[in-house]
Amino acid sequence: MINKFNSGIHICFLSCFFACMNRNIRLLFIALVVLSSRLIFVDAGFGSEEDAWGYAVNAQLMEQSHTYEYARMPGHPVVEYVYSWLPVKEAWIFNICTALLSTIAVIFFFLILDRYRLQAVIGSLMLAFTPAFYIHSSDAMDYNWSLCFLLGSFYFLGKRWVLLSAFFSGSCHRLPYYCSSCNHSFSVLFISCIRKQKKYFSVFVAYVDTFVSDLCTCY
Repeated sequence: MINKFNSGIHICFLSCFFACMNRNIRLLFIALVVLSSRLIFVDAGFGSEEDAWGYAVNAQLMEQSHTYEYARMPGHPVVEYVYSWLPVKEAWIFNICTALLSTIAVIFFFLILDRYRLQAVIGSLMLAFTPAFYIHSSDAMDYNWSLCFLLGSFYFLGKRWVLLSAFFSGSCHRLPYYCSSCNHSFSVLFISCIRKQKKYFSVFVAYVDTFVSDLCTCY
């Protein structure tokens, strides 16, 4: 009973604490909390999954060969290219990149919830400290990268920034490879129809975006 009472006091205190802040200060505070809670683990290696070590080997291979090589099927070109371009191929720099993308994912989630007047602070903190999300926010795996791009796509879609939403959705390479190249094209077409843009222009943009996404994945 006492523990429940103390928990209630803590929740009320946090609610009052965040209520006293404006929106930008709350967002900055959450971003700092999320990022700082990851940085203490960035030097713990590439990760527990063997595929994380595959990214490290693949980054060295791409740097030496100057050609695209996939770390694992069907290929995840965004992560693989970024890792290959890094001047230092150490675990801590890979993990810092993942921590930054994880923080941006939480920021996008906060902005989405805040746009629809939901509990943005609580919801974003729940995402940030979900075990699966937390574990993979300080390793070399691409899970949180994809979630960041997916949430970014949803955010920009809500703001009717069609092409930017399509770009983020196309970068979300963790979606099944047989539909990742077309889901953002449907977003372009759908929003274009809502905005009553020219039909042929919308179709052209969708097909070009799909072709580029397929080309990057295949080659």
